[in-house]
Amino acid sequence: MSDPRLDRVFRAFDAEHAASALQWAEALLEDVPDLWPVWLVYGWALTELTRYEAAQVAIRRGIRLAPREKIALAFCQMGHHYYDRGNLSSAIEWYRKATEVDPARGAPWIYLGDAIRTSGRPAEALVCHRRAVRLARPPDEAHLNVALDLRALGRYRQALVHVRKALAIDPEYKSAKILEEDLIQALDTPGRPRR
Repeated sequence: MSDPRLDRVFRAFDAEHAASALQWAEALLEDVPDLWPVWLVYGWALTELTRYEAAQVAIRRGIRLAPREKIALAFCQMGHHYYDRGNLSSAIEWYRKATEVDPARGAPWIYLGDAIRTSGRPAEALVCHRRAVRLARPPDEAHLNVALDLRALGRYRQALVHVRKALAIDPEYKSAKILEEDLIQALDTPGRPRR
């Protein structure tokens, strides 16, 4: 499809401009209601604007319209919706569905692990993130998440190894730089065991 509105929808999404993404998506979907990725962006925008019930309806429509090979992406969007609402158990359920339909993609494993760690289970999250390291291309975000899991488990030296792997892939990775600094300071704290 060569409609310039489609480009506007995705540019607004990429820029995290929820209000303009919402407006462009609504205008486009009025004319072309079967664009599954636009329904997902529309659902994201509605979630950002705290219009949760409408967001769920939009994302479910995107899920129904998505081709089989893209359904994991749609499941992840519903996971993001629940994660943003603070409903970690539902987010985990949707991310797990994504890993079941597309187990060879790294991103769903990263999202699943993040939701699991946020729910207070870093050891379980570590399993997901180690799998993501093997699957994600590039694996910088997966390495960062392994480092976050290890930090949560108090294994700072091992965490530092993974954060440095993330930085080797992307030397400008801001979150990795902050985590590296934190880990170095934690390991240099006088009178504390160096794990």
